[in-house]
Amino acid sequence: MSKTNLSKLKLGWMLSPRSGVNSRDRDVLEGLQPHPNIKELEIENYPGAEFPSWMQMGDPLSSFPKLVKLRLRYLKNVEEWSLDWNENDNLPALQYLELFCCDQLKSLPAQLCNLTSLKSLSITFCDSLSSLPRELSRLTLLETLHIGWCPCLESLPELGMQEQKSCIRSLVIDDCKELSSRLEGLQYLTSLESLELKKCPKLKLSTHDLEHLSALKTLKVDSPIDLPEFMEGRVSVTVISNDSPGRWVIRNED
Repeated sequence: MSKTNLSKLKLGWMLSPRSGVNSRDRDVLEGLQPHPNIKELEIENYPGAEFPSWMQMGDPLSSFPKLVKLRLRYLKNVEEWSLDWNENDNLPALQYLELFCCDQLKSLPAQLCNLTSLKSLSITFCDSLSSLPRELSRLTLLETLHIGWCPCLESLPELGMQEQKSCIRSLVIDDCKELSSRLEGLQYLTSLESLELKKCPKLKLSTHDLEHLSALKTLKVDSPIDLPEFMEGRVSVTVISNDSPGRWVIRNED
């Protein structure tokens, strides 16, 4: 596409219930490569099984220096997203990345951790996703992380590290029933203001995990939890039942 003044672009497909994978789908998307001036890009209902080269190779991706938002929604057949990046290749302006209803996607490329400007990452309803990039904590400007409805996700990477400051303010993990163990590195999220952890029966959250979260204002969980003493009276806690709208709330105090 050669429209140099185009800053927002949505590429969408109208699908019928019987729509399947067509080898031409990738060729069509290949020919729709946006202009380098694009700032927001959304791809929806793409029926192909593979991404075009401009979404995988280092050189074409680095030609989008102004891209701020990228949304990938309802990509039912894509199983793999590979990026041929080296240490210096990335999307330098990208701040928002959303993956929604990518049913067959099994993993995300490790190179996503090179997105050093990323502020918001949302990964939801990805039924086959089993893992996330290991070095997620390298996204030092990340403010919002939302992971939900990923039934095959078994573990999370370390969320924070002692030697670097984290900017994460909001963390939501919802309905990931195979997610087990603990939230490694949670204690280093010292800017965290809102934590929501629901429908993850194998994931353990203890009072010790909360002890260093000095900025926390809101906590939403499935079952009551003992707060560290310094949090009592200033953190709003909502306990949400899976079967009823009942809730227990400790309200903020001035």
